[in-house]
Amino acid sequence: MAPSAATPTRLPAATTLLTAAAAAAVLLLPGEARADGGTAASLVSRENAIQNATLWMPPGARITSTDCTEMLIDSSPRYVCTVEWGPADQ
Repeated sequence: MAPSAATPTRLPAATTLLTAAAAAAVLLLPGEARADGGTAASLVSRENAIQNATLWMPPGARITSTDCTEMLIDSSPRYVCTVEWGPADQ
């Protein structure tokens, strides 16, 4: 069966790269949980990456440090932040 005009036979290279970059970013978004901190990424903002990284912070803990990196992928910013936390009495 021949492809119809409504069905493209191949995606342009830019669309393929954008799809791959979005898939890689989604893999980073949930982040990494640790007993004393978390790491997460965001396509939106640095603040959003920090918020995502604190999703696993236990109740009563306080943030002790934040380290963020901004990367440009296909001219779009990506923010990756690591947040460390400790007991509230530290």
